[in-house]
Amino acid sequence: MKPQTTEEKIARHREHIARYTQYAENATKRSEAAYSRATGIASMVPMGQPILVGHHSEGRARRDQGRIHSGMKKCLEEEGKAKYYEHKIRWHETWIGRLERTIKTASERKEESRAHFLTRHKVGDRVFDPIRRMEGTIRKINIKTVRIEFDDGVDWIQPMHFLA
Repeated sequence: MKPQTTEEKIARHREHIARYTQYAENATKRSEAAYSRATGIASMVPMGQPILVGHHSEGRARRDQGRIHSGMKKCLEEEGKAKYYEHKIRWHETWIGRLERTIKTASERKEESRAHFLTRHKVGDRVFDPIRRMEGTIRKINIKTVRIEFDDGVDWIQPMHFLA
C-alpha cells in the first residue's frame, strides 16, 4: 500500500463523512417510522385497558402489545445507530481539521507564532517563563529570541515560541 498524501487522507475523510451522514439520516427516518407505527397501534387501545383473558379479542391484543414493544425497541435501536454515526462524523471532522493544520510548513507555523507573540508583547512587558517558572521583564525582542531579565537579576535568552 502506497503512502497517502495529506490531501488524499482529507478526501477519504470527506467520503466517510458523506457516507455516515446518509447512514445517520436513514437511521433517523427508520426510528421515526417505527415510533409512529408503534404509537399508531397504541392509540387504538384505550389507556389502562387490560387484556381480556378468554375474550375473542385476547389474541389480537397480545399481538398488538408485541408490535408496540418491538416498534419502540426498534425506534431506540435506530436512534442509537443515528447517534453512533453522528459521533463518527464528528470524529472525521476533527481529523480533517488536524490534517489541514499539518499542511502548513513548520516555518509558516513558527512565523504565525512569532507574529502572534509580537501582537501581544512589547519591550517592558512582564511575561512568565514556563521553563524557569518565574516572571520577568522583556528587555529585547530579536528575530527568533527574547531577552528576559528575571526578578532574581538573571538575564535569559528564550526562544520566542516557548512564550507564545
